[in-house]
Amino acid sequence: MTDVADAIAYENRFGPAVDAFRAFRPGYPRELFDLILREVPEGRRERAVDMGSGTGLSALPLCQWFREVVAIEPDPQMAAELASRGASKGTLKEGGENARLTVCNTTAEECELPATSADLVTSGTAFHWMDGPRVLARVREWLRPGGVLAVYSYPVPKLAGSVEAVARREFELHWGQYRHPRLDDENYTGRTFFAHSGLSDLRALKIPKLVHFSRVEAVGFSRSTSF
Repeated sequence: MTDVADAIAYENRFGPAVDAFRAFRPGYPRELFDLILREVPEGRRERAVDMGSGTGLSALPLCQWFREVVAIEPDPQMAAELASRGASKGTLKEGGENARLTVCNTTAEECELPATSADLVTSGTAFHWMDGPRVLARVREWLRPGGVLAVYSYPVPKLAGSVEAVARREFELHWGQYRHPRLDDENYTGRTFFAHSGLSDLRALKIPKLVHFSRVEAVGFSRSTSF
């Protein structure tokens, strides 16, 4: 297992798979955003910061509710893909209202943002790739008093029936050797939060979401993984 204090260096693991990531990674359920928004009332939705944005599965939906969304993405190919999806257009918000999406091609550890400038900080299926204690120190600087940090993820989806056994065998024979050790530390995020967050009112919740993959989608999702 990876110790909570161990730093993890950025690796270019997702840029080469940006097309598969965009096409086959499922989005997050509306129930997740509803839960977050209940903690961030309408009068406090000026700036949201999304760490490890990828192709925008969190950052783009947040543009519906926040005046500004800062998307932090270290991979240059991923950052360019997200920028091409609307960062320069300034019209991402529903109803024709303007929302400014700023894409920062850097890591969350290195990103420089004004102190007490964020009402919400999020990270979707990305925090486990970060130097958790260092990032949490950044987040405490960025958040305004009463601000919210929401970190969430989903696991590699299970496949139906006998296909799951075939995929598991393929992983054992061919893919597992390329899997980063941090991915085997399933408790990294929770352990890091309780040891280093310094935040109050910590909550761990589960939101069910059932995704039915076709054979093509299952293969496409596999192509989008870091291994």
